[in-house]
Amino acid sequence: MPAGAPEVHDGRQRRGGVRRLRRTAAIAPRARVFDLKRLNDILINPRYEALLVARGLTTLEALLHAEGEVLAKPGLADWRERLRLPAAGDAPALYLKRYVRPPRTAAAAARRSGWDARSLAGVEWNVLQALTRAGIATIEPIAMGEALDRTRERFSAILTAAVPGDSLERLLMDRPADVTARRRELIAATAALAARLHGAGLVHRDFYLSHLFVDLDRPGTVYLIDVQRVFRPRRWRMARWIVKDLAALNYSAPPGLVRRGDRVQWLQAYLGVSKLDAPGRRLGRRVAAKTRRIARHDAARQRRLRSGSNAG
Repeated sequence: MPAGAPEVHDGRQRRGGVRRLRRTAAIAPRARVFDLKRLNDILINPRYEALLVARGLTTLEALLHAEGEVLAKPGLADWRERLRLPAAGDAPALYLKRYVRPPRTAAAAARRSGWDARSLAGVEWNVLQALTRAGIATIEPIAMGEALDRTRERFSAILTAAVPGDSLERLLMDRPADVTARRRELIAATAALAARLHGAGLVHRDFYLSHLFVDLDRPGTVYLIDVQRVFRPRRWRMARWIVKDLAALNYSAPPGLVRRGDRVQWLQAYLGVSKLDAPGRRLGRRVAAKTRRIARHDAARQRRLRSGSNAG
């Protein structure tokens, strides 16, 4: 099995599998992580300092009052806000997340996340750096600020750069022929990303095609987005969380556009094998079973939503 390929086992072998994951993470290539810099009361990526100064985004107050296109999202709590700040010149579009007096439960979850963060924006800031250290292409963090009342979060904000391309979910719908033409490349690239993520001992928890971005017009990279729920499970639970990630991705791949053979090739690439052995087939069955459970749960949720809208 090639270096960097995760090895996932069922119950009796789980500990050995997680040890393998830890070992392979140590030899995966690493991307350069930027050196943090303090600018007034925020932390910044020095590469973007000139941009921040030019746009007047040099304090937490400025981040909290910046204006842009509000990105509404179903179920988004009123204490959270997402904005898109337009691109200027050669600089990419910017995305700003703001948290204003989050409930104690959300703030407590941030502190329990294992990312040594005091705020919700701080969690994502630290996650992005961890992913970069693991050699995973992701959103580039630009600036982060937080204000606390003793230990309780009052406000926090994180500014990031847009990644190129579009989500694989949208590309499969809008440009299926282009995706098909690069099928092998995309299978290999997305499987390598998943293997590196899990090989670093991390799981995504929202690992859908909508969170994998690709620029089909340029040879390149698959980017992982929406990373605020990434975490590092305990060793004895790692295999369970890996199955959840793989099942989420499998469920999000439309059956009419992603064939069974593609799914088998993807699992082979993820495991770093040319043919699935008994443990690989067992993993495939576990992922398929979890995918069916996700489908049933999603169907039930859709029925409840339709029932609620009809009742209204």
